[in-house]
Amino acid sequence: MILGSLESSQRDEHFGKLNSKSITIIAELRKENTEIKIENIKLKAKNIKVKAKNEKLKQILEKHGARFTNLKQKDKETTDLIAKLEQSRISDSYPINSNDAFKEINLLYNNIDITNNASNSNEYQKETSS
Repeated sequence: MILGSLESSQRDEHFGKLNSKSITIIAELRKENTEIKIENIKLKAKNIKVKAKNEKLKQILEKHGARFTNLKQKDKETTDLIAKLEQSRISDSYPINSNDAFKEINLLYNNIDITNNASNSNEYQKETSS
């Protein structure tokens, strides 16, 4: 369609239709843009929650890592003590008093609360499920 050959009223009608289509497209794009912005805000909020949860998990991991290292050290000390007691028993040719051995082993574990494992596990599950 050549606009020069159209009459003024036809050109006005043609540009009016184009203008109307453009306005409709702009309105749709604005609506889509608003929806994207809303989704972006939701994703940013979710990202903040995930980062906070990740930080909690890092702290739990560090706490349990330190506890595990401590338990490994105590296990090594216990193994060494048992070997020492066995060696002492063999060299002295008398049986070990098991109560004395257990007392020495318990002294090694005084700083570790090994009875609290179940509650620590539940605490971890609560922290990770929120």
